[in-house]
Amino acid sequence: MLLIDPHRDGRIIDANIAALRFYNYTADEMRAKHTWQINTLGRDVLPIMRNVASLPGGHKPLNFTHILADGSIRHVQTYAGPVVLYNIRLMLCIVHDVTEEVHLRRELEFSASHDPLTGLLNRREFYRIVDSASFKPTGFCLLLVDVDNFKAINDSYGHQKGDEVLLTISRILESTVTHQDKIYRWGGEEFLLFLPERSIEMALQMAESIRLAVSGYQLADHPVR
Repeated sequence: MLLIDPHRDGRIIDANIAALRFYNYTADEMRAKHTWQINTLGRDVLPIMRNVASLPGGHKPLNFTHILADGSIRHVQTYAGPVVLYNIRLMLCIVHDVTEEVHLRRELEFSASHDPLTGLLNRREFYRIVDSASFKPTGFCLLLVDVDNFKAINDSYGHQKGDEVLLTISRILESTVTHQDKIYRWGGEEFLLFLPERSIEMALQMAESIRLAVSGYQLADHPVR
C-alpha cells in the first residue's frame, strides 16, 4: 500500500511493510521516489494519476507494469482512493501483484490461437481474424502447402519423426516468408500462408521458393516434398 501526494509530482509519502518487501526498497528509499519512477509509463502516468486524484471517491482497478528495485518488471493492479491527512488531500493506493495471472492468461490465449506442435497460428485463429470487423484486406493471396506422402513417413519412421518433419518445414516456411505474412498450421501435414498485398504472380514465386527450400530437406533416404 502506497501513500501518494498527487500535487507533488506523484511523490510517495509512505509505504507499508508489504509494499517495501514487494518493491525491495527501504522506507527511506521509497519515500524518495515518485510514482512515475516505479511505473514503466514514466511521466506519462502522471495525467492518469491526476485524473484519479480529482475523483470524489475511488475508481475501477487500473493495470500497470511496475519496476522493482532490482530492475525486474511485475504486472500490478492498483486501486486508489482519496484520503485527507493534516488538511492535505493525498491518495491511498493499494497495489496487487497480478504477474502470474497475466502470464497464465497469455499462455491460455497463446494456446487457443497457436498449434501446440509447431507454434504456428492455428486454423481457429485464421477464421477468428477473417471474421473480425478489423479484417479489411486490400488484396491478398492464400497458399496451401501440403507435404507429399506424409503418411508414408509416419508409417516408415514413426510419429516422432513425422513431427520432426512438420517442425522442420514450419521453420523453413518461417524463413521464407516476410514479416507481414502469416503462416497457419491448417491441419495434419497442411499449412496455409496468408500473403497480404501480393499479386498472383508474386504468390507463385513464393510457392516456388518454398518448394525449392523444402526439396533440399531429406529424412534418411526419404525425400520430403
